[in-house]
Amino acid sequence: MVTNPKNRAELQLAITQLKRQQDLDLELLEEQVQEVYTSLKPINLVKSTLKQASSPENILDILKSTSIGLTASYFSRRLFGTQGNHPLKSLLGTVLMFGATNLIAKNPGTAISAVGKIIEFIKSKFSTDKRDQPGT
Repeated sequence: MVTNPKNRAELQLAITQLKRQQDLDLELLEEQVQEVYTSLKPINLVKSTLKQASSPENILDILKSTSIGLTASYFSRRLFGTQGNHPLKSLLGTVLMFGATNLIAKNPGTAISAVGKIIEFIKSKFSTDKRDQPGT
């Protein structure tokens, strides 16, 4: 490209080159606008959302969170006993169950690690280690 034209011919050449560059830039811009327009059509938005939602990673995360939430709900119902003779005890049990279920459903990773630690603790208490037994 001519940067400082010295005569009329160089000036015409520079103008021609700039017009070609402008036409190329305009063509690229039109392609990008068309691409954005196509991607923002409602049907394409729905397709991309469904594609993202149905990816295996998302499905596994959803299943994991749901199963943890249901398990937490079951155990909190058993632990806090929402059926009782006293209405205040029932109300307190329901509130505690709701809170525990929400906490676990919102933080499944923390719940999984906590359950893993509890299981390891229980295993260590009930397992028999051969080093602790006399005569070996």
